[in-house]
Amino acid sequence: EYDPLGADARIELSIGTKQPGEDVGQFNNPRGLAFDHHRDLLFVVDSDNHRVQVFSCDDDDGGSLVSKFGGELGGQPARFFSPWSLAVDHDHDRILIVDSDNIEY
Repeated sequence: EYDPLGADARIELSIGTKQPGEDVGQFNNPRGLAFDHHRDLLFVVDSDNHRVQVFSCDDDDGGSLVSKFGGELGGQPARFFSPWSLAVDHDHDRILIVDSDNIEY
């Protein structure tokens, strides 16, 4: 059987389930992620739930949900329609999000 991670790979952290869902920690078509190495946070774009979920990656709470934002459709700040990707801008202490299908209602 093919093992995409290889025989010596070690999975440090696994988040989510095989089945799509709307609950905290579940995803529906995750598209992108970014790691904030200053805060040990993992940001995951949850495209079909129209949100971003933020998880801790530190040794004590690795994989636990820290926060989420979005989840409501619309053209206002922090409302997304199929967010696609994101980046962490450490120089300006902000998160940049590509929101692929957002339109004004």
